[in-house]
Amino acid sequence: MAFGNILKHAVGEEISTADNKKTLITKFSAYALGLIGLPHTGLRERERQIRDFIKNGKVNALDAGCGIGLYSFEIAKNGHSVTGIDLERNKIETARKISNKIGAKVNFIEGDLTNLKINEKFDLILCSEVIEHIIDDYRVIENLSKIMNKNARLIITVPRISEKSWKIDYKKFGHVRPGYREEELKTMLEKYGLKVNKIVLFDSPLATFAFRINERLYNKKILLGLLFYPLYWLTFFNYFKKGKYNGLLIEAIKQ
Repeated sequence: MAFGNILKHAVGEEISTADNKKTLITKFSAYALGLIGLPHTGLRERERQIRDFIKNGKVNALDAGCGIGLYSFEIAKNGHSVTGIDLERNKIETARKISNKIGAKVNFIEGDLTNLKINEKFDLILCSEVIEHIIDDYRVIENLSKIMNKNARLIITVPRISEKSWKIDYKKFGHVRPGYREEELKTMLEKYGLKVNKIVLFDSPLATFAFRINERLYNKKILLGLLFYPLYWLTFFNYFKKGKYNGLLIEAIKQ
């Protein structure tokens, strides 16, 4: 199932509208968003980047900090055995509902990445936009490293501290830090036996602009979120100097 189609199922949970008014405009918004999926430029751009690192086959994979499971489903469709773990019970419950709707075979569990209690090893771990929310980020990386098989891959994405980092209040997104520099994250990974194999910079100035506008429109009125598609195409323009990018993806291999 394509990522966009998975988002169509997720959007049903997102549209339990703030005012709960059953107006014609709300019904139309729900219908339209049900067709296009969740209008989130950042989420979709990260999926594009992550997709290149998810190989076909069957390995034991973990989506660490899975949220409502959108990336978990993307990994599962490639034939992998997937477990998704998240601290928030409501997100795990939503992930299970979506899983039942689309017939995905993903095991969703509630758990704390800083106090990880998993008695199995993984060949692939995805940790996307997670550690910037956690005070003890080193503990998370240490715990993930412990449950990785030799030569297993960790794919991690975080906000990047760039020359012109977002001029936003990062705390309003639940972040405890604004992001990471490449060398900072590399040092953290290497401390726990994870060798950096590839670094990808993404989230160009145009993509960041699209995200900001999209977020404001969607938060203000669901219907305005339908402007998502023209904004989304801006995220494909990545021809900028290195210092301009606000997203960081690293693939690291367990030694």
